Amino acid sequence: MTHPLEDYLAAAGESPSAFAARLGVEAGAIVRILGGGAPSSPVLARRIVEACAGAVTFDDLYAAGAGVSDLAARRRDGEPSPDIELLAAVIGLVLPEAPIEAVETAAEAAANAYEALGRLTNRRGPDRLVQVLRPVLEEIPKDFPDHPIPPARLAEAPRRAAQLYFQARERRPR
Repeated sequence: MTHPLEDYLAAAGESPSAFAARLGVEAGAIVRILGGGAPSSPVLARRIVEACAGAVTFDDLYAAGAGVSDLAARRRDGEPSPDIELLAAVIGLVLPEAPIEAVETAAEAAANAYEALGRLTNRRGPDRLVQVLRPVLEEIPKDFPDHPIPPARLAEAPRRAAQLYFQARERRPR
């Protein structure tokens, strides 16, 4: 049985390396998925689903947990793992000047740092999220100088994003 992404690429007449180039990722990332691994990030999974116009789904990419790095399964204290999509949404709200690729990457980096630090210490919550967001968000204007962010907004962004994130997470149905 072939991977649904392999079926899509064959039907589209597109090579894995051309597809990877279209997504802006290394060909190895696509080859790993075709070999049964999961996407390296939810952001990549979303890009694949969008690029395939739904012909490949999230379920296809994460079928039977193949290669999934399940951060929640590694949690010892029962706290839910960071919601990368929610975090990207609040970062986008507090830094509207930032390009979407920067917002998505920042959300993923901050969620991973939050999770990693959570395995070292019991400190969690808004203060920890502010701690991980600050250096991540400070990189955005450095990497995207064509999208200037007012310094005062950038300085306030980690605290505001953490506040909005935890407010939204508390309001979500479980």
